[in-house]
Amino acid sequence: MSVPRYVILKRKFKGNVFCIEAARELHTAKARISELAAQFPGEYAIFDPRAEKIIDRANSRLATFEAYTSDLIN
Repeated sequence: MSVPRYVILKRKFKGNVFCIEAARELHTAKARISELAAQFPGEYAIFDPRAEKIIDRANSRLATFEAYTSDLIN
């Protein structure tokens, strides 16, 4: 049995980070953070504990804010 390699994290208020779930494949983790960001606004990241770094991010709040401000400017 293989151990999940990637950890999906969510940033909460005041910078606290919580583990949401783990994934064995990177493509699975990327798809999952996109799903989570679409359903539950927030900031998500994929962390690789072996490399000790963030691999990818999704931030639904930022996308919404950018769309809102671009409408105001244009």
